[in-house]
Amino acid sequence: MATPPKIINSSATPGAEIGARKITEGGSAKDPSKTRGGLTSPEGVLLLGIAMVIDGIGFLFFIIGTWFGIDDYGILDFIGLLIIGGWMLLRSGNLNTEMAKKGLKRFLKSFVVEMVPFLGGLSPTWTWLVYKTLKEGDK
Repeated sequence: MATPPKIINSSATPGAEIGARKITEGGSAKDPSKTRGGLTSPEGVLLLGIAMVIDGIGFLFFIIGTWFGIDDYGILDFIGLLIIGGWMLLRSGNLNTEMAKKGLKRFLKSFVVEMVPFLGGLSPTWTWLVYKTLKEGDK
């Protein structure tokens, strides 16, 4: 005689027992709210792209400005301050953490370099700042 078919509980999530067992047995399930985006995350790609555009436009202003006397009058620095500084502030969450203090020091260094007239146009400090912040978040 054939065995009757096994009744599957349709209300349970498939594989829930396996996931629960893995977590309780010391598996490596990560809490998504505790992880931060890396270089290839949507956050990283977007912010690196924005930083590269800001630095690229700044470099073009530097090249054109040396021949024709064109300047952005700090507009790109202000845009970088708002977008990248705001992102770093939102990313840190709490300003009392060690990571937030390191990020603030790194941000101030980049902003001071950007404010120096010729050095700010030559150096990709916004891109460096976003890259270092994302790499620190991977640790």
